[in-house]
Amino acid sequence: MLAREAAAVDLATLEAHLARRGGRLDEGAARHLGHALAATLAEAHATLDDEGNLAAVLHGHLAAALVRVTTDGAVSVLAAPAGAPVTAPELLQGGRLTPRADVFALGTILAPLLADGSDEELRAALVLAATPEAARRRITCVELEALLERGADLDAGRRSLGEAVRACLEARDRPVAAAASRPLSMPARVGVALLTAAAVFAAGVAVAERWLVR
Repeated sequence: MLAREAAAVDLATLEAHLARRGGRLDEGAARHLGHALAATLAEAHATLDDEGNLAAVLHGHLAAALVRVTTDGAVSVLAAPAGAPVTAPELLQGGRLTPRADVFALGTILAPLLADGSDEELRAALVLAATPEAARRRITCVELEALLERGADLDAGRRSLGEAVRACLEARDRPVAAAASRPLSMPARVGVALLTAAAVFAAGVAVAERWLVR
C-alpha cells in the first residue's frame, strides 16, 4: 500500500500566514528548515561529472516561493519556472554565476528568521551570506549547514515546522468551510422567500390555464 503524501505549502505562504498572526517560525523550526536547505544546496554544489571533476549544479533562483514544506516537516526545493530570470547580485554587478549566488539566496531567506536567535556566530554568518558583494560572501552552504546543526535539536525543529504547516493549512481551509455553512442574512432570506412565492404562483397559473383549456 502506498504511503499517503503529506500536505504541503510553499514557505512564502507559510510566512505570510504567520505574519498575519504577528509571529514567525520559532528558532528550532527555522534551524531545521535552514539545515535542510543548506544540505540540499551543498550536495548540488558538490556534484561531479563523469570524469570526477567538480561540476557544481546551481539553482540560481532560490526563493521562499520555491521552498516546499510539508505537514511532517519535510523540506524540498522546487525548480524555477522555465525562463525565469536569474537575479543574483553578482550578475547585476557584471560578474558570473557561482555557488555564492545560492549562498546569497539562502542567507536572505534565513537571516530574518534567525535574527533574534541565540547563536551569535550563526547570525553573523547569515548576515555575511546575505551580503550583495560576492567578494565578501566567503562562506559556503557546507559551513552554514554545520552552523545550523550545531547545538540544535533538528528532530524537534522538524516537528515544530510540521505543526506550523498544519496550522497554515487549517487556517486556509477554515474560511471556505465557514462560508459553506454560514446562514443566509435576513435580506437574502427575504429574497429567497419572494422567489419561492413567485415560482409557486407561476406554477399555479400554469395549472389553472391547462385546466381551463380542458
